[in-house]
Amino acid sequence: MMLRRAALPVLLPASLMLLVACTDDPADPGAPAPTTTSASAEPATTTAAPTTTTSGEPGTTSTGLPGEPAMFGPASGDELAVIGVAHDETTAVRAVPGEDGSTVTALAPDAMGLLATGEARSLDDGTTWFEVDAPGGTGWISARDVAYLGVTDDTTAAVIGRIGRVSGSSVTEVGEAVADDLASDEPPSRIVQSGPATSGDLHEVQLDVIGLGDDSVLGYRIRVFGMDDEGPDASGEVVLRTVEQTTICARGVTSDGLCV
Repeated sequence: MMLRRAALPVLLPASLMLLVACTDDPADPGAPAPTTTSASAEPATTTAAPTTTTSGEPGTTSTGLPGEPAMFGPASGDELAVIGVAHDETTAVRAVPGEDGSTVTALAPDAMGLLATGEARSLDDGTTWFEVDAPGGTGWISARDVAYLGVTDDTTAAVIGRIGRVSGSSVTEVGEAVADDLASDEPPSRIVQSGPATSGDLHEVQLDVIGLGDDSVLGYRIRVFGMDDEGPDASGEVVLRTVEQTTICARGVTSDGLCV
């Protein structure tokens, strides 16, 4: 019994060695072929998909125009007028939206009859531009410089009832007093003399009051007429005679000339 117990540990390692030797024999037809890695082999390459680039001005879209479609704007065929531009200046209709666009035509501060195409763009600088058919060509104009003109009323009695028959050294001074009466303090309105001051038997000036804090009534265009103060106690000043007031509409105008 002692002999069998001593021989068992010796035979077991030998059988294991024989099994390993048979497995590692390269002549064994069942053994897989060894894998060889060469340091000089070509590295694997990846072919990237071609990149498509769009040429054009920085900030332009696939349409070729800067900015994005605006959330609001006039409908195709709507008639607009230039507003809020000084009487000795012009406003440009441009080939593309933005101040950098080339000028198609320049419009006077009292230009009317601009037909909207229905296209509007909002730019990164916060401005909005409308495309219009204007005398001289089709192009883009700043939304700040156009609006709808509504009904015109004689508001002389109402103005005199509020501020009296004001006078000044010129009809422009009288007109500014009327404009101040119509203007809003908050938000502050923008008052622009949009027509030249003229003198004769009657003195006349046109001013635009823009920005009343109303999403329908954008402001008023006023034509103020004055006359020379006459009589034994004449001051030599120009006295208010008549006020014609046209409503400037932000979103549109009805067939009756009312803002929508």
